[in-house]
Amino acid sequence: MHVRVGMILAALILPLVPGPGQRDEALGSRLKAIEAKQAAERERFGRELQQLERTEAAQKPAVDRYLKELGKNVEDALALARANPDDPSAFKALQFVIRTNRAGPGDATARALRMMLDRGDNRRPNQGDYLATVALTLSQYPDAETLLRRILDRNPNRDDRAAACYWLARHLAQQARMVRKLRERPNEQKTYERYRAAAPIGRLVREKDPEALETASEALLERVAREFADVRLAGGDRALGATVNGELFALRNLSIGKTAPEIDGRDHEGQPFRLSETRGKVVVLTFCGNWCGPCVAMYPQERALLEKYRDRPFTIVSVDTDDDVETLRRSIASKQITWRCWWDGGVEGPITMRWGILGFPTIFVLDRRGVIRYRDLRGDELDRAIASLLDEREPTSAPPR
Repeated sequence: MHVRVGMILAALILPLVPGPGQRDEALGSRLKAIEAKQAAERERFGRELQQLERTEAAQKPAVDRYLKELGKNVEDALALARANPDDPSAFKALQFVIRTNRAGPGDATARALRMMLDRGDNRRPNQGDYLATVALTLSQYPDAETLLRRILDRNPNRDDRAAACYWLARHLAQQARMVRKLRERPNEQKTYERYRAAAPIGRLVREKDPEALETASEALLERVAREFADVRLAGGDRALGATVNGELFALRNLSIGKTAPEIDGRDHEGQPFRLSETRGKVVVLTFCGNWCGPCVAMYPQERALLEKYRDRPFTIVSVDTDDDVETLRRSIASKQITWRCWWDGGVEGPITMRWGILGFPTIFVLDRRGVIRYRDLRGDELDRAIASLLDEREPTSAPPR
């Protein structure tokens, strides 16, 4: 009798205890719910910002509300990962934290990185696109570099090793830029004080040698070209070999103090022209496109600069990356763009690819000898740089090679 009752109770209770497959599915559903909640909050935040004045004071309450909800969502994802270390959804939850929280505020990203390293997640296959976030937004996190190196050294999947090699190269180059920038403008380091990563940033600026970082980055890109040229990054449609060729060209030829390489292309009317035709003038050279919001936002300042310095040896030229030349023609016809442009046929056009351009707008300021003197300045900083170069004496010697 007791045996029979026990069997009946077991039959009633056991179906309520999820098996491994059911548990995985349940955890995956919980993570999807967290992701959906964050996506809805991001959309709500975007709509709210559109209705507010573009001032810090007006936007602060909305920003604070968004960051509070973001904090809740990443903490929920971290709790899921912490409670279920062996579940595949735990790794996905940590990726979500890194992609969503990025450099902060708070230390959720640092905890996610540490959890990945402690659990050996660097050995998992199909690392995915979160490595781009690790490489480009976490320059000040020592564990970010450690994670990329471990994936490169220990992951059994060739595609994952290729991605880690490429993104580690980008990570070190990003560190070099950050170190140079903050050594030149130490006051800007205060921007990071609201993040708990402020101490690592200070250590990075004190201890890292930007030239050594760039040398290491170049060596990693060369390794990508040798070993992984045929691999495509997650979600990408271009082999890494084509990508790194341009980046190696940029490392070797586009640093400050180098003479800008020749650009030989055609404008919106199909007429050929070269960058060397501007020699003798201070030049602002941009890589841009009408598809790029920040690029279009710069147009008014560029028109104003041309007007301000119309009687001085100054000009602006751009490499336009719109897919359709008619888009560029309309911008010129409407006087939105009042300077000469090469049309490059898209972001993978020959000029853009050769120069290894990775972001838009990319801005170079050249002196009258064609030497790159500044990069990626905007606003008042760009105006001051132009003015200082115009006030320099006329060059009497050949530019450096």
